[in-house]
Amino acid sequence: MEDLGASGADRQSLRAPRIEVTGKPQSDADLRRQSSSAKQVYGREALDRFGDSNLLDVLKRLPGLSVQGGEPRMRGLGSGYTLILLNGEPAPPGFQYDQLDPAQIERIEVSRAPTADQSAQAVAGSINIILRQAPRTLQRQLRAGIGYRAVRPTASLSYSHGEGLGAWSYNLPLSFFEWQGVNRSLTERGVAGEPSLDRLGVGALALQQGNQKVWGHGVNLSPQVRWRQSSDQEVTAQGFLQRGQWHQAQSYLNQSLPSDATQHAVLSDLGQPLTRFLEPDQRFVGAWTNANLQVRWERRIAGDRKLELRASTRQSEGEFDGSNSYSRRVIGSNKDRNLTQGGRLAFALGESHAASLGWDFEWRERSEIRNVTIQGMPQLYDIEGFPYDARISRQAIFLQDEWEIDARWTTYIGLRHERLMTRTEGVGMGEGTRSAVTTPVWHLQRKLDDQGKDMLRLSLSRRYKAPEPWQMIPRPTISYLASDLTKINDETSPDRIGNPSLRPELATGLDIALERYLPSGGVLSIGGFYREIEQLVRNLTRLREVTWSKLPRYVAMPENIAQASSYGIELEAKGTLEALCPGLAVQGLPVELRAALNYYRSAVKDLPGPDNRLDGQQPWSALLGLDHRLTVSPVSYGFQYTLNPAFRTTQSALQFAQTGPVRSLDAYALWRIDPSSSLRLSVTNLSAADRLSLSGFSSGAYAATTAYGQRQVQLAYERRL
Repeated sequence: MEDLGASGADRQSLRAPRIEVTGKPQSDADLRRQSSSAKQVYGREALDRFGDSNLLDVLKRLPGLSVQGGEPRMRGLGSGYTLILLNGEPAPPGFQYDQLDPAQIERIEVSRAPTADQSAQAVAGSINIILRQAPRTLQRQLRAGIGYRAVRPTASLSYSHGEGLGAWSYNLPLSFFEWQGVNRSLTERGVAGEPSLDRLGVGALALQQGNQKVWGHGVNLSPQVRWRQSSDQEVTAQGFLQRGQWHQAQSYLNQSLPSDATQHAVLSDLGQPLTRFLEPDQRFVGAWTNANLQVRWERRIAGDRKLELRASTRQSEGEFDGSNSYSRRVIGSNKDRNLTQGGRLAFALGESHAASLGWDFEWRERSEIRNVTIQGMPQLYDIEGFPYDARISRQAIFLQDEWEIDARWTTYIGLRHERLMTRTEGVGMGEGTRSAVTTPVWHLQRKLDDQGKDMLRLSLSRRYKAPEPWQMIPRPTISYLASDLTKINDETSPDRIGNPSLRPELATGLDIALERYLPSGGVLSIGGFYREIEQLVRNLTRLREVTWSKLPRYVAMPENIAQASSYGIELEAKGTLEALCPGLAVQGLPVELRAALNYYRSAVKDLPGPDNRLDGQQPWSALLGLDHRLTVSPVSYGFQYTLNPAFRTTQSALQFAQTGPVRSLDAYALWRIDPSSSLRLSVTNLSAADRLSLSGFSSGAYAATTAYGQRQVQLAYERRL
């Protein structure tokens, strides 16, 4: 099934039928070069290189991408600025990226600039995860792996069976996975109010050592069925099911430092964490389910027109049950339901000119129920056990025109109009908002030579970022560190609540890229971007009057605060050593290099500098990778090193965050036993680097946490049957 997005598919698919003989499928570089907008394509080579058992490990190694809090990010921008698509449709809520086996993925497309036929919620860009497609011939593949991170080995197994039967074809990928880990951390908390004890001017001081055991298992299933009567009509149905169960057991050891302490564990170079822990203080068990069904029908009409209709239904559910040694218990569940329907009519305006118009309708609902009890009594009598709901409906129409002006110039113009309606309901309240966004987009592509090896791309667009349902639900969550509501909590242990009055963030952007395509699929690229963002949303902690306590409480709540701007430069190099360094490389040496360097800057207006950057955006990032295939044996190996520096973010005039450097060294070795089978050994986070994060306030209060790094080893056997 070919996506009719802005990759030239509209224009190419509406041309007169022709006979074409190809010796092999198009490479990732070919798909990237043919796209009308800046796009990076990663197929089986990138997905299989390190033998990863989950998608998140693949994404963190791609140029311009990073992973924070289990969410992929582009250009350093936080969660929500990057649009995640599953087969061209928004991924279901609660989608677990770290629980999807790369063996179930056909390819990943990373788009720097948007197109009108996709959701306009792509401020930083979009990541389209395309699941395995139904093949025309019999294909069977088996992968079995065993890994170790902590406590005991874990197993993974994936199997894919696909075949074509006349006009029908199908593919049935199935994978099973499990995980086991121990996360150790050390948290230092300082509360203002006494004479200065350190560089932050903090009074009372405490250390908390944490030991969190995590384990669980799950299964992924993504069947696809395709019926192709002729080149004029095709029906495709793609399903996706993800089901898993997780467990957590956490223990803590709290220590108070003497009033004359001068050295602190987190901010100084104190050694390794203590191994003495209390019995488990908290235990949690939970499960999640993601189910998705997409149906697409395409039909050619009168030779130069094509009609596409599609519909999808998605549902995700989660449930959890947890308790601690202080008789506090939390039982809850959440459910997200999503229905979409869309269509498009594409028509030719000449041999090299095509246009299309279409629509997208979406309805989404989230329902949350949570019951918190302390010694069997509700923590909040008027709230515990009652449902809170958030609903979002979206209607969009779009028009796009793609024109190959001549052999060197191609342009794309699109216009999308979306109406967004939100409503939240809970105990004694019901609020709603309405907004409308018109998002034009223009791409211009110039081939600098007749073969298209050198290419210049330019894009102008307007995008937006809608609030997530969970950000809008006004259900308070009381901090477990300050659950006594007869007292005022401190800034480092705030309560949390959603904001039903949140408005969408609006972004206007410019993207530019210069690309050179090298032999054997290599590429050199330099690009830049600029974004102006209005109605920026930020999570702020303030002392507020609340309904759940007679005293004011510190509460963290998302708010629209100001305008912001962001810009950056991105460099990428990929190819053989001979192509990238012709004067230095030994001719014929089978070495491939990958390198990227990204420079990011941003500023939030009305906040003091110099660190008034967008939340979580690192100032730069870099990666370097190498792959070497030995000529004297069936063995190849490689590594990749990624680095994000330490940085500080001013979140408000009273609040800041600091993040330590993030380093990761991954390596693998592959032994090809025969043409159809191989054995792969890989190590993730070989250096086991620690990570530091700190939240601070102008009052001098702060909370700093060091998470101690762990390496993971994976051994996998792969065979094509």
